[in-house]
Amino acid sequence: MNDLATSVANEFFVRLGSETRKGLLEKYRHMSFVREEYVFYHKFETLTRAKSLRTFLATSAGEVESWRSFFLSNKILVNLISELPLLRVLSLSYSQISEIPDSIGTLRHLRYLNLSRTGITHLPEKVCSLYNLHTLILFGCSELTELPNNFLKLKNLRHLDVRETRKLNEMPLGISELKSLQTLSKIIIGGKSGVEITKLKDFENLCGKVSIIGLEKVHSAIDARAANFSQKRLSEFEVVWSDLWDGSRNEVLEKDVLNELKPRNDKLIQLKIRSYGGLEFPTWVGDPLFLHLKHVSISGCRKCTSLPPLAQLPSLNCFL
Repeated sequence: MNDLATSVANEFFVRLGSETRKGLLEKYRHMSFVREEYVFYHKFETLTRAKSLRTFLATSAGEVESWRSFFLSNKILVNLISELPLLRVLSLSYSQISEIPDSIGTLRHLRYLNLSRTGITHLPEKVCSLYNLHTLILFGCSELTELPNNFLKLKNLRHLDVRETRKLNEMPLGISELKSLQTLSKIIIGGKSGVEITKLKDFENLCGKVSIIGLEKVHSAIDARAANFSQKRLSEFEVVWSDLWDGSRNEVLEKDVLNELKPRNDKLIQLKIRSYGGLEFPTWVGDPLFLHLKHVSISGCRKCTSLPPLAQLPSLNCFL
């Protein structure tokens, strides 16, 4: 089957290496290369002729190697990206790069950009020129501190993955205006450019994995109800309050807020509750109507006097 697939795709797909046929570079549409510890520009020099490339992927040699990062020559980013104007898919995941050149803005056809597990601290404003971008993956970019000011220009963005970005403490102003978003893995409430929880109702298509951080900044359970999480098709849901315990915490309010954040019960598989300040949990936490809920994690809830009735969950197999 692999030989058949390779034969059929041979004219349009190639893995950069010894089998690359220079005479056919103009015809290739999709290219991958196996990550090595150090990647230098000379390996890609011939690609300046591959003007028709739609896909450029960094891949691993196998499962064992999939987590390892690699050092990518800066010259590749500065010069090569501008030589591939028709790219639709670009993945540089696990590369040891600290910045993205402004030339990224020339890739007007780009729909998928994967920069996961890189060392970038920010994205250039030119990224906001990628009007056709559907997917932006920044998962595990531990040094990322901010997103571009003009992020709202990405009107067609459907998937934004910012999990495990511990230094990213604010969301772009007005991000709730991106009506097409289906994936927004981390939502930061409040702050200078934070999201008002009432604005979450605008994410009508939101689904999959969601983490809401900064719930101590929500001052009304009515506002939490307006977010309308009961209609969102979430598979993994995490709610996080501050781990600072001072006189500003209100046990009754936090319980009311958590009660209003009840998600749909027909999709949820994983639930995490962190630093919740209520004395007890709302009745939906442990409700047997959550038929598919398998994993529950409760941590840092220092004021709680009892656990929810998790034994009632029919599919539960992990509690932390």
